[in-house]
Amino acid sequence: MAEEKTLGDILAKIKSEHGETVWNEPPELWNPNIAALLSYPLTPLFGAYFHRRNWLALGEPVRARRSGIFFFISLVVLAVGGIASMAEDDGVYF
Repeated sequence: MAEEKTLGDILAKIKSEHGETVWNEPPELWNPNIAALLSYPLTPLFGAYFHRRNWLALGEPVRARRSGIFFFISLVVLAVGGIASMAEDDGVYF
C-alpha cells in the first residue's frame, strides 16, 4: 500500500528539491487590478503601497523594493505639487 502524504509533506519536498518559496496557506493579497484602478481617484500612492505589500507577501523583495521606490517618488511629486500650488504667484515658475 502506498504511503499517504499530507499536503504539507508534498510542499516541503518541493521546497527542498527546488529551493522555492511554498506556502501551506496562500498569502492574503490585494487584487492588483483593483489596486491599480483605485490609484486613479486615490493617487498612485495607493496602488504602489498595495502592490508593495503583495510583493512582500509573495516573497519577492526586489519587486517590493521597486514598488517602494515608486511609492516614494510619487510621494515626493505629490508633496512638491501641493507645496507649489500653495505658493503665491510672484512670476517665478519652476
